[in-house]
Amino acid sequence: MQLFTGKFEHKVDQKGRVFVPKRLIAGLGEEEVSKVRFVVTLGLDGCLYLFTREGFRDHLAGLRKAAFGKPEFRAVMRGIGALSLEQNLDAQGRLLLPEELRNRVGISKEAIVLGAIDHIEIWDAERYESEAAPEAEQTYLKQAEQYLDGSAVDDGDYR
Repeated sequence: MQLFTGKFEHKVDQKGRVFVPKRLIAGLGEEEVSKVRFVVTLGLDGCLYLFTREGFRDHLAGLRKAAFGKPEFRAVMRGIGALSLEQNLDAQGRLLLPEELRNRVGISKEAIVLGAIDHIEIWDAERYESEAAPEAEQTYLKQAEQYLDGSAVDDGDYR
């Protein structure tokens, strides 16, 4: 599994491109980054997700098996397919954020690009700072405290 960590703020240019910092994707290797296919898709909580192609396949593995058995899973697969775009970073390390996806999550002038361990999240900077950042920190600290004092429940469901 690729490991993505760090938080960076960048401007979104007039064409809807945002810089993906080399430090965030350093584990992919310098020469490999230009060859890596990324998938940008609508994420949960009001952000966009950015996966490597392989990471996206892993993310969808369980759903693909279930999709043929239930109509609601097939609808999810159609939605994911329609709201995802595979692409490379350009020569300057920028990613084109499709207009439809930018509009859905409100990304306009400033974006936060952050590592979320197995994928990258791209947020409107104002929304991230007001909504997601406080929640993430509070949840992290609460979980860490429960883990350290032994009261955390291990459900064994970590990918």
